Amino acid sequence: MRFTDRSIKALKPKDKRYEVSKDNGYGLGVRVMPTGQKAFIYRYKYQKRSRGMVLGSYPELRLEEANLLHAEARSLLKKGIDPGLKKITEKKSEIEAETVSELIDIYIKEYAKKYKKSWETDQKLLDKKVRPKLGRRKVKDVRRREIKLLLQRVAEKTPVLANRLHAVLRKMFNFAIEEELIESNPSHLIKPPGGKERSVDRVLTDTEIRHLWRLLYKTKIAAITKLCIKFQLVTAQRSGEVINMTWNDINDDWWTIPVTKNGLSHRVPLSSLAIKLIEHAKRYRSDDRVFPVTNTTANRAVARSKETLKVNHFTPHDLRRTAASKMASEGVSRLVISKILNHKDGGVTAVYDRHSYDLEKKRALDHWSERLLSIITH
Repeated sequence: MRFTDRSIKALKPKDKRYEVSKDNGYGLGVRVMPTGQKAFIYRYKYQKRSRGMVLGSYPELRLEEANLLHAEARSLLKKGIDPGLKKITEKKSEIEAETVSELIDIYIKEYAKKYKKSWETDQKLLDKKVRPKLGRRKVKDVRRREIKLLLQRVAEKTPVLANRLHAVLRKMFNFAIEEELIESNPSHLIKPPGGKERSVDRVLTDTEIRHLWRLLYKTKIAAITKLCIKFQLVTAQRSGEVINMTWNDINDDWWTIPVTKNGLSHRVPLSSLAIKLIEHAKRYRSDDRVFPVTNTTANRAVARSKETLKVNHFTPHDLRRTAASKMASEGVSRLVISKILNHKDGGVTAVYDRHSYDLEKKRALDHWSERLLSIITH
């Protein structure tokens, strides 16, 4: 039969399915089902055995497209490849291919949890920003344009968060390449959507420190969060380490952080002011942590209370920098401040320097405590 849209549409269903071949069609035909459904098929021989494959349903697959697929199948056959088996294999691979949602789970379990201390942050970002938008997409089908648009939407509200998500996506897709799930990274060559971030250098003035300390009680911030904020300023430690401090980490006037951001344990001398804040925290004891709050809670609380506190453009993280800066202005050496902040040493000197600097750190933090008291009582 000569194949045209008109001739194919004219084929009527029968009690049983039947097939019609195209004149000089080299195996191209149309199958008609009793329901009236039609499909293009290709009949051929492979290794002396009769084989067949469905090219697609008609009219969803147009006649012109069926001719092209038929030509591709014949080309494979000439190369010694069974086109029907190839299609089945590709279909099976498509069904089994990992989705973005599955990749997120694999990445968190097999990489992030093993090698990143911030894995929980990665998971929250991916769960909230990526999984709802791209979760059902096959990883191999994700395009650069999709990633770019996703990041742009996040950057419109929170540029810095978009940069963090950009970094996590690059890492996750690189992991997928290493695991041979994809051939290329769809986030490659996409610039950080939030733009270049400036190094933060916010240091509170004495007046701002005084306002913060005195006016915290006027805010609606939870009492334990207020103590946590003050403790960060007094000890100059990372906010994440402060909120994870447990009662077992305290021994008299020393706080031992088992594992810090740089992977090393750290001993922090507790001044009389720091100990007083810990004593107050006992009133609100609810679990193993001294300050059972989260970074998000503290940051949001400060942001909502900036007018009451009379301190603008400031986050709890700035307190660590403020304390370090004030100690430097009081003559504390940069080396001792570095030890207090627990910055990781580099170079040959660090290999041989096994001095704990406990005494120097204690003197410096005691002096800072006295200076802080003079600021807030001035």
